[in-house]
This record gives sequence, structure tokens and C-alpha cells, in this order.
Amino acid sequence: MKDSFSTLFYIRGSRLDKNGMTLIYLRITVNGKRSEISLQRKVRPERWDSKKGRVRGTIPSTQELNQFLDGIVSRVYQIQGEFISDGVPYTSDMILNTFQGKGNRHNTLLSIYGDHNEELSELVGREFSSGAYWIGRSMYTTCGG
Repeated sequence: MKDSFSTLFYIRGSRLDKNGMTLIYLRITVNGKRSEISLQRKVRPERWDSKKGRVRGTIPSTQELNQFLDGIVSRVYQIQGEFISDGVPYTSDMILNTFQGKGNRHNTLLSIYGDHNEELSELVGREFSSGAYWIGRSMYTTCGG
């Protein structure tokens, strides 16, 4: 099944700061489920083209902001492509978390302990005895690892 996927940049014109500027938001939609974040970049509402999702104008700061937005779209599509090529089902939250640098792997105590045991197994015979490895390994499996 092919997933529906889209990106959208938008502003909330009703939320202006004291300088008359408003934040730009990114919305990612996968199969009708939305995830969105503020990009921490601001624009004057009258300069925003909602159909294009870009800032109107040709001054350097406008071109720079539009290039920034283009880069975000490229990165989001790259992330989506990586999920597809890895055969991993993805959601809008997963794409957004990856974009923000938040991993999906949760470092629970057991996963950290398991990683430690893997590193320890490589050092058996050089820096640690096999008894130290097996004691740690049995504690890990007893705890549910």
C-alpha cells in the first residue's frame, strides 16, 4: 500500500509579535495524520504566499528564507525515502522526530545494560575474564533483556 505524504509551510497570521511578525510552521501529513512544528523563523503575514508556502519578494533575506524552506523540504523527503528504502513503515511523527534529531530508540536501562554486555563480550580474554561476562549476562537476562 502506498502512503499518502505531504508537506506544508504555513503561518498563523493571528499570532503576531510586537514587530508584526509571525512564526512559520511545518506540517507533515502521512495517511491523514498530521505532525507540525514551528521553524523558529518569522515573516510578515502580508509577505507570505499561502498557495506557494513561501515568502514573496526578491530581496536577499527573502531569498535566503525561501532557500531555507526548500532545504527543509529536501531533508523531509530524504528522511521519507530512507524509511521507504529500509522497508520501515513510517508515520508523520517518525519523520518529524528524525528531522528534529530525536531517535526512536529509547535508552532504557535494559538496553544500555545490553549494549554494555556486548562491549564486554568483545573484551573477554583481553581485559575481562569470561566469568565477569557471564555474571553480567545472566543478570541482564534475569531482568528481562
